[in-house]
Amino acid sequence: MLGTLLKVNDVHIDFNTDYGVIQAVRGVSFELNAGETLAIVGESGCGKSVLCKSIARILPHSGLIREGNVYFNGIDLTLLSPKEMNRIRGKEIAMVFQDAFSALDPTCTIGSQIIEAIRIHEKISRNEAKRRAIQLLGQVEIDSPQQRLTQYPHQFSGGMCQRVVLAIALACGPKLLIADEPTTALDGTIQAQILKLIKNLQKTTKAATLFITHDLSVAAQIAQRIAVMYAGKIVEIGTTQEIFGNPRHPYTWALMSSLPANSPNKQPLRSIPGLPPNLLHPPCGDAFAARNAYALAIDYKQEPPLFQVSNTHFAATWLLDPRAPEITPPISIGQNNNRRGEPNE
Repeated sequence: MLGTLLKVNDVHIDFNTDYGVIQAVRGVSFELNAGETLAIVGESGCGKSVLCKSIARILPHSGLIREGNVYFNGIDLTLLSPKEMNRIRGKEIAMVFQDAFSALDPTCTIGSQIIEAIRIHEKISRNEAKRRAIQLLGQVEIDSPQQRLTQYPHQFSGGMCQRVVLAIALACGPKLLIADEPTTALDGTIQAQILKLIKNLQKTTKAATLFITHDLSVAAQIAQRIAVMYAGKIVEIGTTQEIFGNPRHPYTWALMSSLPANSPNKQPLRSIPGLPPNLLHPPCGDAFAARNAYALAIDYKQEPPLFQVSNTHFAATWLLDPRAPEITPPISIGQNNNRRGEPNE
């Protein structure tokens, strides 16, 4: 077992707005081992992207890590100065964002942008950086990399731009890659290609990967472990096999029920009724209670702890309390979870 590379400990993130303080992340803790891929899944607004931006220390000015620690290689990133963080960000921690076109400068060639990313952190000649840039384009499977180096982002498709962004992220051999919904803006065929590429690169580079997505089926393809977030909290975390084979939180059940593979006989896809809570004023108890068909009376009064299901599987639901009644998960999950596609091994 490789050692722990990243440890997020009880992190709380607030945003100051004209309407009050939004508690975007509320006490999140997890660990990520070197070489491992952890997917963080949940609806839009659950706090997953905010959490990952806080790790790289690129929160907007209105965002604040109010409490908690983020340890990377044993160093608490929350205590570093901007100058110290700049030496880590891009070299040891790299990010890939959803919109590759926005991440690239339209006025500069692809080559100049990759070369700049290399030379910011490494004292090598421009020619050496250019040779490495050509190698990186080949590594992300772009044909004719030497010719492509002189082209501009508008001459690339969306999928190719995402490959370029991956090349820039990998330019200095980071230990941690944070991928924030990198395939959401792509069509299904290109999405599958990018996911396969990320998996192959992960094996080659041995970089740990934090993969953000709202799509559980994507998480199954890319990650060894999955953390499910809701209303700024991790409500369930476990191996991919545990999350798909034995989901325990009603929110995870709801996400699973909305997958096409769990909609038998081409029935309409199921949606989760209601809306996530307003995090200006987080509700008492379980934040998912108002949308939960299996909610107990205590869910509206007291927040559940993370109950241990196995050594690697935890879920924050009162249904796991020994005093709770027996609840059978939605039947479609039990019947169809083996048809969703093979999880990442």
